[in-house]
Amino acid sequence: MLMILLIRMRWMKVDRNPQSSIVRKEYYKPVELKDLHCLSKESDTCLVRMNYIQKYGEVFVDEGNGSAENPGRYNDTPIPNIEILKEGEAYRIKWFDDGMGNVKRRGGNEDFRKKGTRFSRYANVLNETAFVLNEGQSGIMRWNNRFTSYHGQYYEQYQAFFVNVDTFDQKVFIRDYDFEYQQLADLF
Repeated sequence: MLMILLIRMRWMKVDRNPQSSIVRKEYYKPVELKDLHCLSKESDTCLVRMNYIQKYGEVFVDEGNGSAENPGRYNDTPIPNIEILKEGEAYRIKWFDDGMGNVKRRGGNEDFRKKGTRFSRYANVLNETAFVLNEGQSGIMRWNNRFTSYHGQYYEQYQAFFVNVDTFDQKVFIRDYDFEYQQLADLF
């Protein structure tokens, strides 16, 4: 089973300063799970969301944070910029630039001209494997984006913790991680 902890932090341009950044860093840490009631053996994945919004230096927490969700199959997991492929007992975690946000990333597309893949016809789309998790392995991914709305610019940073385990408990995300992948763009 693939356990996923997805942390999303959103902030406005007014909080783009060193003091607010120090406050945000406290929230990018793995957490203990509140409950495991929705997990089943038929499920491939378990997704835990932690959503935070920073306004004028203060961080607000979404009330549903820390509860386990059962998205169903691994390829139905709703995480932006992430594609999950199962290869036997291992999971291939891929990152791709979906073109959302004002940050343009360029790079290699490992699926270019591979029939039946999502980005087979795009040569200049960043689409790459971040890591492959075998049983018992884990990895961390970090990425960010900048958006413009009616209210001005706002920023999002994601941190996702992936753990491939067959048994799980409330401290499944508190561990030393085997892999680390970053797509942190300059947001200025």
